[in-house]
Amino acid sequence: MSSITCPKCRESITTCPSCGQPIEAPTGKNKGLMWGIGCLVAIPVLLVCVAVVGMLAAIAIPSFVRAREVAQQKVCVSNLQQLEYAKSTWAAGSGVGAGATVTWSDLDQDFTSMACPKDPESTCETSYRLNPIGVPPTCLHDEEHVLPGTASPTGPVARP
Repeated sequence: MSSITCPKCRESITTCPSCGQPIEAPTGKNKGLMWGIGCLVAIPVLLVCVAVVGMLAAIAIPSFVRAREVAQQKVCVSNLQQLEYAKSTWAAGSGVGAGATVTWSDLDQDFTSMACPKDPESTCETSYRLNPIGVPPTCLHDEEHVLPGTASPTGPVARP
């Protein structure tokens, strides 16, 4: 019987310290064969795993990007609906009709935290144009961000 060196303490052992069974070290020309076969099997398995993960990422990442864009559009449209409601409330309370000009200071609510997600400055004044009464507010950063039932502008929205 030959001995094996313990990987932890580096002592030569011939029996298992916990159960007392004899330990036989590999001998002869096949001593390292299992290590070589293990590497030959592990490398292709690793390559297949990397390929599968890569394909899953190629499928999933565009879906996540599109979901983010849809979420940003929904936030912006919700903000536009709140602005339209605030405009019509102000118009009804002030007794003005369609075509009257409304400013940010006219609105009763504080819209400082409301901004289009695509606005780097993240302020309501740089994100939205109020427009006159009767004309829905518009997003200044994405022409697809419009209230339902209103036509999308044909070109990019100009900043005031």
